[in-house]
Amino acid sequence: MNAGWSNLIPQEKKYTPALAASVAKLLESGATLTATARQLHVSRASLRNWAAIDLTLKQAFDVFEVNKQKAALERERVGHFKTFAKKIVDNAKQSVTDPIGKAVRKPAGADHPESQERAPETEQEKLQRWWVSDWTPHFEAAQARAEEEIDRQRDVQGFWVE
Repeated sequence: MNAGWSNLIPQEKKYTPALAASVAKLLESGATLTATARQLHVSRASLRNWAAIDLTLKQAFDVFEVNKQKAALERERVGHFKTFAKKIVDNAKQSVTDPIGKAVRKPAGADHPESQERAPETEQEKLQRWWVSDWTPHFEAAQARAEEEIDRQRDVQGFWVE
């Protein structure tokens, strides 16, 4: 039996200045928003809502966002070094006499794809590339599968299905 709204028990607000202070301390120490919410048994949305009413928590969120950006930049920097290290290892596997030097030097030809620095592709460029791409093979394959399914249904049911 569905009791409707009568089975809902109103919960007390969990926000307290002391709890907001502990949230701020955790966020400023580098804890993630998810980990903080789990530790304090509140939702991430509640924590964000609390930041609108508590100045200390708002400042902690600002620190959290800055730390998040720093971490992203650090991941990008480390990724660059991992790519560089992979080039060195690949060169060493190919028995290049100077694997580090080859990884450091740019290719000689200006028309070489690695020598040209490309800006990251924008969303509009990605959409444009997708829009002009040729989907004919995919459509033909889908049509062939549909025709096979029609033939299979005709064999099973004994009459033509459309």
